[in-house]
Amino acid sequence: MDFAVVGDPIEHSRSPEMHAAAYLERGFTDVVYGRVQVPSGTLATAIRRLRAQGVVGLNVTVPLKEEAAQLKGFRHDSWVKSLGSANTLDIITKRSTNTDAPGMLLVLKSSGILPGAHIVLLGAGGTAKALLPTLVKAGYQVSIWNRTQARAEALVEASGVDAQVLSRIVTKGADVLLNATSGSMSDAELPIVWSKAPKKLQVIDLFYSEKPTRFLQGALDQGLKASDGRELLAAQGALAFAWWLGGEPPLEIMRRSLNL
Repeated sequence: MDFAVVGDPIEHSRSPEMHAAAYLERGFTDVVYGRVQVPSGTLATAIRRLRAQGVVGLNVTVPLKEEAAQLKGFRHDSWVKSLGSANTLDIITKRSTNTDAPGMLLVLKSSGILPGAHIVLLGAGGTAKALLPTLVKAGYQVSIWNRTQARAEALVEASGVDAQVLSRIVTKGADVLLNATSGSMSDAELPIVWSKAPKKLQVIDLFYSEKPTRFLQGALDQGLKASDGRELLAAQGALAFAWWLGGEPPLEIMRRSLNL
């Protein structure tokens, strides 16, 4: 095994199949990408073990991204330092980066959602913490909603960006509704009046599963353009691939492997 994704849980990850597809098409026929379950608080120990086994690089997922950004002896790049989380590691040279935030910008660009568009961001957890300053600094207008409004207000203040905090989910005038809550993991229902959503609204759920979440199904039932977390999975994975191995990010290869 040369590369792997680590997290807890990890069995559901589709990263191995999309990286394998990219290796095959790019001619890296001997490279192997796996998945390793690593509980919170044990990342540094796991890295030492995996490095001894010949692993070169790691993708890091929930709940280890903030832990990865605190690894001692690593050179954390500007993305990691500004976001406080890392999702891609070179454990030989001890470097880290975060391809989630630039990956989201890639997803928006490929969907024709350009800077200046109005994005309603749902959630105030770790993912929203990374996305909020990234989106605002890239030129997007952002409004943010969270079930606990005080958390959204605290996030905006901590991020030091200009974003409107919503007391309820309002889609009028929005171009994108971006779900960064953990609700889709339990298929929870969000307080959205889908019948009032503008027809131009593009809906993105950062969670993915075998069938549409309740959130995505609500959008699809209204005939809205909707996509799940596979788009970001492919984008961040393609950027990680290029960071490790060079060349152009194999975005379309990875998208095809995820049936996008």
